[in-house]
Amino acid sequence: MNLFPVFQTILYTLSTALLYPVVILLILLCLWLMVYTGGFLAEYVKRCRLRSNGNLADAMEEMNRQRQLTPEIGANLPMHLNRYAAELAAIIQLKGSEPGTTCKPRRTALKKSPCSTGTTRPVNRISAGAT
Repeated sequence: MNLFPVFQTILYTLSTALLYPVVILLILLCLWLMVYTGGFLAEYVKRCRLRSNGNLADAMEEMNRQRQLTPEIGANLPMHLNRYAAELAAIIQLKGSEPGTTCKPRRTALKKSPCSTGTTRPVNRISAGAT
């Protein structure tokens, strides 16, 4: 008995059965690749625009002068960083509105922050030892 035609028939049946699923999978993977390539290019354009808007030192100086993020930088930050920046701005405003309130670190592991309302925060041990 010749086994070669049997193997040939089995391989032909498997290849024809898997042809359409493999082609559909390749099309889906190409679409997925295009979506991620577009995201990569969008991030590249954002970074180029941010870099071309000026010097980093100028941006930092402007943020120090205004006491808030510049609109160009704020527009390019992820949402959780925008929220964090808003919380920091609220703490700074609260600190500035209460005369005589200082935020000097103490020698405890956790302390109540006089700049915020009842929250605890960890103290930096290096700066805590200097007071």
